[in-house]
Order: sequence, then C-alpha cells, then structure tokens
Amino acid sequence: MLENAEMIRLFDDEAGVYYPSYMLMKMDSSINFDNFERNRDEQKGTFMHEYCHFIQDVSTTYGYMTYVCNLQELLIKLQCIDVKDDTLIQKNRDFYTFFRGYDEIKDNIIFVNAVNIQEDLLYKEEYEEDEWESVIVTYNGNKEFVFGGYCIAESMAYLSEKRLYEVQVREKEFPYNVCQLICEKEYPEIADDMIVLGLCEFALLEQNSGVFFVKLIRKMKKDNFVPEDVRELEKYVENNYSIGFRGIKQRIEDILECLYPGEIEEFKDIKEWIVSRFELGCELRETSNIFLSLCLCVDDVHIRYGCIQKVMNVLEFPILIDSQNYFYSGAYKGGKDIEIRYLLGPFILCEMLDRHGKLTEKRCPLLAVCSSLEGYHGCKYSLNTEEKICDENCMLYLFCKLYGIAIG
Repeated sequence: MLENAEMIRLFDDEAGVYYPSYMLMKMDSSINFDNFERNRDEQKGTFMHEYCHFIQDVSTTYGYMTYVCNLQELLIKLQCIDVKDDTLIQKNRDFYTFFRGYDEIKDNIIFVNAVNIQEDLLYKEEYEEDEWESVIVTYNGNKEFVFGGYCIAESMAYLSEKRLYEVQVREKEFPYNVCQLICEKEYPEIADDMIVLGLCEFALLEQNSGVFFVKLIRKMKKDNFVPEDVRELEKYVENNYSIGFRGIKQRIEDILECLYPGEIEEFKDIKEWIVSRFELGCELRETSNIFLSLCLCVDDVHIRYGCIQKVMNVLEFPILIDSQNYFYSGAYKGGKDIEIRYLLGPFILCEMLDRHGKLTEKRCPLLAVCSSLEGYHGCKYSLNTEEKICDENCMLYLFCKLYGIAIG
C-alpha cells in the first residue's frame, strides 16, 4: 500500500457530517421537518447526503465493516475486549484500512491520469485466503492515491443529493467526483450520473469495493455494454456476479452488549433498534441490491421524493443535531418513541478518551447541546470546572460511571 502520510483534509464537511458507527448526523443550519420542502435546497441536499451515509451504514458490506471496526477500537479503549484474546481484531483493522482507501489527498481538484490495479504481496502473504488488490489512481501528473470504499461512499452520497435537489455542483473534486472521473477515464460512455450511482451502490456491497468498481467497468467495456438505465445495469450485474450485503448479526449483537451492558430497559430498546436497522437494511437489499438507485432513477422528481420517503419510513433515522443544538430523531419501537440519546454515549467516549482509555482535557463535544437543555445545571468538563457539576442527563458522565472511568 502507498504511505498515507502528511495529508491535508480538504473535503468540506462544514455544512453537515455523519459519524459512521455512531449513527449521528450534524448540520450547520436549522431544518424544518414539519414542512421539509420549505427548507433551502442546500439544506435538504445536506440532509439527504448524510442520511445516505446512514443507509450505507446499515445496508452495505462497507458500512458493516466500518461499524464493526470503529466500535471495536472504542471497546479496546474501554478495556471491554482484550487485544491478545481476540484474533479478529488485527484482521478487522487490516481489512478495513486496506479496503477503505484514502480519505485525504494533497489536492482537492484532480485530473485522473491513470487507473491501475496492483496486488499487495505483504498482505497476501499474511492473509492468503483473500485477494489483496488495490486500485492506485495517478492524478495531477504523478501523484497517487488508493481508491476504495470511502471515495465510493462519498460519491454515492453526493450523486444522491444532486439527483434530488439543486445543490452546489462539484467538478473534479476529491472525493465527491472520483467515481465519475474514473468512469470518464476508463469507459466514458457510461459516465452518466445515474449509472455511476448504481455502480457505487453495487460496489459498496463488495468487501473490496474499489477493485470491484474498476473491474466491473472494465468488464462492461469489454462486453461493449452500455446500459440505458440502472434497471439494465442491475440485470447485467446480477447475471454476471454473485453479490449482496454481507455481515454477521452475532458480531453486532456482541459489540452492543459490551457498549450497553446490563438489563437497563432503555439500553435494551436501543440495542434492539440498532440490530433491527441492519435487519431492515438486509431486507431492502433483498428487494434490490440497488434499491436507492431505483428510487432515484424515475423521471418525476415528486415520485423520487415519495420513494425516498418510503425508505425512510422503513429505516427511520437516528439522531440529528442542528445548528441550534436541537435534537431530532425518528426511532420507534412498537409505534412509540425510544430514547435514542443513548447513541451519544459511545460517541462522546470515542471523542474524549485517549488511546489508553483515559479522559482527555479537551471540552466535551456535546457541551453546547447539553447547555441548551431545559434545567441544565452545568458540566464539569467545561472550562469553569470548579463551579460546575454534571447534569444528571449528561451522557459522558453516565457512561463514565458505567465503565468505571475516573471523572474527577
């Protein structure tokens, strides 16, 4: 693999961000859900972009790998699992890092010069049972990056928001246009937005998303196949490949049991809700491996909205925090709201613990959120620690007590 050193984070996540594995969306504006269509297109597009990442989380192999690997690292910090006793840990790390590809490069505007697939002999020697190939993209002359699941996920999210709303058009930008640029380089006849979107959605169902994406394009070119729409693409892929959402339910359940131990009723609800999202994501993939692309391929934009709404009705949505630190959530169990704020516990622990599992000195990332709650009494993690105590609803305080982490 290429060294991913001295990189500069260039992609713009100021408008909104989704935290993989923690099912948390944040937006820099306040959004009106009572009359969603009255929001500005950029707001609606940002919401759709981040919601697309949630869909990827719970219904793609790439999302599953991300979920498991990120939470595995948190559990190691919490000393809930022992690195020495779990042979899967290093393998999960290697698989996720290798197949994810780069998420940062030195330039934000790129011109693709060449696309090559090469085998990594060191990884192949370590894990003989798997194919250890990666896609090396040469860009802007002689610079290189590894193309993998990350770029595909971001390209898919951008194409989804663009299909629904009049959002800012991105041109030749890393990572949002990478998949399109690769198609234009390899097989320009299929570089249509909707076809690229379908290719992205298929690729994220494969463990090695980047290699699958490029090999699929090259096979289509060899067969001189130019699909008229994503339905034709779906038939072609399913006739030539065995593909689908892969994951291990027990692995997710084990992770959640470590994160939310005991018989606390609210913990039971959130664990069941998370597991059921993956189950529902699997069911959606059984109806079509590219169900999102099929939702967005129809010509009538109002029908597109309706199709997306049906998906949201099935999957619901986790926590969204807007610019006013207001919470939105759409999580239900038996037709009733469930307390989804417990998703925030693992997120703040991840942000506030160093690699040794000790609390850092930095401010809690949810300080502004807690401060906006009615009846807030203060937070000992703010700058004025001598005068303030933690509110009883503080997720950091609650989970520190749960795991026996020193908070003094």
